[in-house]
Amino acid sequence: MATATAAAPVAADEGSALLFAAESGAVASLQRWAARGGDLNAPLPSGWSPLQLAAFHGHATAVRSLLEAGARGSRAAHIAARQGHTAALEAMLEFGVDPDAPDEVRA
Repeated sequence: MATATAAAPVAADEGSALLFAAESGAVASLQRWAARGGDLNAPLPSGWSPLQLAAFHGHATAVRSLLEAGARGSRAAHIAARQGHTAALEAMLEFGVDPDAPDEVRA
């Protein structure tokens, strides 16, 4: 069984913009971050990944965009389910996120 390597935290100055983009569902900003090679699985200053924040706030389009760009983590599915964000959860299930798997991205 392979062990995931923990991503380095996002720097505070960059993290603030990425945090806002994930919380507000700003898909274009998230796509720019990914296009620049930003690590979508790195913890933000909040301790959560962008996918987890987008799921928490129910931004299904942002969740899809993050998954398309390579974000991962089953904890986001747990978060979306707990918050009652069905569309965000469905997006993750469509991308093959296993809600029963242990999360490889720990925040």
